[in-house]
Amino acid sequence: MQKKFHHIARGIIIMDGQVLVAHAKGWENTFLPGGHIELGESAAATLPRELQEEIGIRGEVGRFIGLLEADWADTEKDMHHFEISQVFEVTSPDLTAGVNPASAEDHLEFYWVPATMEALTACQLMPVPFREMIATLPERGEKAFWGTTLTI
Repeated sequence: MQKKFHHIARGIIIMDGQVLVAHAKGWENTFLPGGHIELGESAAATLPRELQEEIGIRGEVGRFIGLLEADWADTEKDMHHFEISQVFEVTSPDLTAGVNPASAEDHLEFYWVPATMEALTACQLMPVPFREMIATLPERGEKAFWGTTLTI
């Protein structure tokens, strides 16, 4: 099985108790907005660029929330993926709570879900540790979150 590595910057955008999630059309799960960090680019610089490309909005990167290691197998392509996501709090003057933003990319859609474990589980937010990262955000305060799906 081939292996592929992804270094990703992701944003948690919460307004009025709702978090913005991304969904790739045709897939069952959702994920946090963001994207691949280009060689020589910082994670904090990646987020505004990706948000502009994907949603057409200005993103203002706030505090570092945490880091997540994850892996998953794509048996159809005989590929094992490994990901490290650096996650930041993000705000945007271009978003309105409860109003789903239009996607700038045909294969993606974005929508708001309650920032609760139940809602994040129902929308199949992946990787799974992101659910705890978001749901426990208020009680953790400034403490960074670390999660992993790796068993190796």
